[in-house]
Amino acid sequence: YWKYYFENGTISSEGNWNNDCLNGLWIYYHVNGKIREKGFWVNDYQHGHWDYFYENGICETSGCWYYGRKHSFWKYFYENGNSKELGQWKEDKQIGKWKYYHENGTLSSIGDWSDSLKTGIWKYFHENGKIKSSGRWVNDKQYGIWKFYTTEGKIRTKGLWRNDLPDGNWTNYYENGKKREQGIFSQGNKTGIWRYYSENGRLIIKGRWKDDLQNGEWTYYFESGIPATL
Repeated sequence: YWKYYFENGTISSEGNWNNDCLNGLWIYYHVNGKIREKGFWVNDYQHGHWDYFYENGICETSGCWYYGRKHSFWKYFYENGNSKELGQWKEDKQIGKWKYYHENGTLSSIGDWSDSLKTGIWKYFHENGKIKSSGRWVNDKQYGIWKFYTTEGKIRTKGLWRNDLPDGNWTNYYENGKKREQGIFSQGNKTGIWRYYSENGRLIIKGRWKDDLQNGEWTYYFESGIPATL
C-alpha cells in the first residue's frame, strides 16, 4: 500500500501496487484534501466503478470502466450538483439515447448515438424548456428538414440539410409567423431566386444569388406593389 503527497504535505493519492501494476482501490485528492477521483485498477487498467469530484466535493462524473475503456451508464454533473449529461458507453464509444441538461436543470438536448456518431432525430431546448431546434443526424451529419425556434417556441427557420450543410429550400420567419425570406441553398451557399417579405406578408425584394453572392437584377417593391428593378 502506497501513499503520495503534495509539496504542502497533504496526501495526493493512495492505493495498492501488485507486480509493478496498479491494482485495487485507488483514491486521488485535490490539494485542499477533498477526494478528486476514486476507483479500481486491474493490472494498470481502470476497471469497474469510478467517481470523479469537483474541489467542492460535488460529484463531477460517475461511471464504469472495462479494462481501460468507458463502459455502461455514465453520469456527468455541473458544479452545482445538477445533471449535465446522462448516457451509455460501450468500448469507449457513445451508444444509445443520451440526455443533456442546462445548468439550471432543464433539458438541453436529447438524441441517439451509434459508435460515437449522432444518429436519428435530435431535439434541442432553450433554458426555459421551449423547443430550440429539431432534426435528423446521419453518421454525425445533419440531414433532411431541420426546424429552429425562438425562445417563445415560435418557428424561426425551416430548411434542408445535406452532408452537414444547408442544401435545398430554406424559409426564415418573423415573430408573428409570417415569412421573412425564402430561397435555396446549395452546399451551404445561397443560390437562385430569393424572396424577402415585410412583417405583414408583402413581397418587398426579389433577387438572384450565385455562390453566396448577389447576382444579376434585383427587384424592390413599393407598398403599392409596383416593382423597381436595380
